[in-house]
Amino acid sequence: MAVVNCTINLDEFILGKFIPKGNEFVFYKSEVTEAIEKGGAVVFEEINFGRPEYLAFLNSLLDDNGFVRLDNGEVIKRHPCFRFFATMNYGYAGTNELNKALYNRFQAKVKIEDLTDDQIKNLLLKQSNISPTIADNLIVIYRKIQTKIRQEMREEVISLRDILNWAMQIEDSDPITAAEYTVVAIAEDDDEFAEEIRDIIKMKF
Repeated sequence: MAVVNCTINLDEFILGKFIPKGNEFVFYKSEVTEAIEKGGAVVFEEINFGRPEYLAFLNSLLDDNGFVRLDNGEVIKRHPCFRFFATMNYGYAGTNELNKALYNRFQAKVKIEDLTDDQIKNLLLKQSNISPTIADNLIVIYRKIQTKIRQEMREEVISLRDILNWAMQIEDSDPITAAEYTVVAIAEDDDEFAEEIRDIIKMKF
């Protein structure tokens, strides 16, 4: 199985590249190509971060007569046991609209809803040493910041990962200090928004 993070690992060499060997250049196939040719699974994480020109090969790969053409001219037929998966978060800043032709080539699509407050609390308590009361407070803050971002149609995103990181840093610090390096940091260079996040945090801490 090959896993490709499209935010950092998707480039023009996704199917392979020429590498110097002695006095010549030899084409070496990537893990993705090996999976296509021999049967295997490929997962593209955050596919809508990928540049369209680097995703173009997926149109032919996921078509009925699946194949890819490598830079050395070789055509690789899709193995019957090859499987392709992709994940994405809708609406994240910096993402691209997924090409409709590519989107329609997926045989199945699953939308995963946001976790409930109880599920988030269980996750926080399982993966950190914070108290149930602090977990409840983090969730309230998380929801308030989510609502603010949505109502003001801001580009920033607060994720469950930010809250989990906050909880884990509270173990070695206090909630206010730990927040500066996690949830407040989502404001980046927007000092006004950062101050508004601090005000929300102060309501619980």
